Amino acid sequence: MQSLSNPYLIDNVCTMRNQEMTAYKLTRDYLHRDFNVSTPSSMIVVTPSDRKKMLSWAYDIMDICKIDRCVAITAMTYLDRFLSNSICRRAKVALSSRQEFQLCFITCLIIAIKNRGGMSVSSHFISKLLCHGLYSANEILQIELEILSGLTWKLNGPTATDFVHAFLQLMPHQKEAEVMESLIELAEAQVEIAMMDYALAFQEPSSIAYSSVLVAMDSMGCSDVDMSVWMQSISMITGHDAADSRNELIRRRLIEITPLAQACFCYSPDILKQCRHS
Repeated sequence: MQSLSNPYLIDNVCTMRNQEMTAYKLTRDYLHRDFNVSTPSSMIVVTPSDRKKMLSWAYDIMDICKIDRCVAITAMTYLDRFLSNSICRRAKVALSSRQEFQLCFITCLIIAIKNRGGMSVSSHFISKLLCHGLYSANEILQIELEILSGLTWKLNGPTATDFVHAFLQLMPHQKEAEVMESLIELAEAQVEIAMMDYALAFQEPSSIAYSSVLVAMDSMGCSDVDMSVWMQSISMITGHDAADSRNELIRRRLIEITPLAQACFCYSPDILKQCRHS
C-alpha cells in the first residue's frame, strides 16, 4: 500500500498512539460521583454542561482572535488531565466551585496559547480583557504554575485533531486539494463537537479521530474501495477497527450529538457551518 510506504509518518502515528496510552492517558472520571474518590460527591458542583460551556466559549474566543480551534481543544485536554490525574488541592477545589473551575480552564487556555499557539500573552492582559477583572493577574500566574506542576510539565500530547491530520495523510490515493481540505474541515468539525461531550472525554483521541474521519468520508461520498483500503492501513498501524465495539459506540455517539452525522451523510457548506457553530 502506498500509504504505508512513508516510515516517518508511520513512526509519528505510532509515537502518538504510545503517548495517548501512557503519559497522556486520563485515569479518573473526575465528574462521576461514584468513581471520584478524592472529592466527596456532595462537594462536586461542576457538571458536564459547565465543561461544555467553557469549551464553547473558548472556540468563540479563538475565532475572534483568528487562532486555530485546536488550541482550545489542547486547553481542554490540559484541564481534563489536571482534574483527572492531579491530587493537588487546587484540582479538588476546582470541582467544588464553578468559579475555580472556570479559572482553571482559562489558565489552561493561556498555557495552550503559549505552547500550542506559539504566542506570548500576559496575565495582566487576560485578567483585564478576557476575565474582565474577575481574576487578578497574580491569581492567574499562581494557578498556572500549579497546573503545570500537576501536569508534570507534559504539554505536547496528541489531540484528536492531530490524529485527524495524520490519518488523512494515510489515504491510499491523495485526493484533489479541495477534496482533502473538505475532509479535514468536516472531520475537525466533528472533533470539535465531540470534545465538548463529557461522555467522549475519556475515549482515546485516536479513536475520536478515527470515527470522525469515517463519518467525514461517508459524507463526502468517498468510494468503498478507498475507505476499505484506508481502514486497513489504519488498522495495521494503530489497531483501530470500525467493527470494534468501542469505535462503534463512538460513532453512534457522534451521530447523536453532531448535526453533520444526522444529515444523512450529505455534505454541504451549510452543514459544515452548523457543525462548527452548534
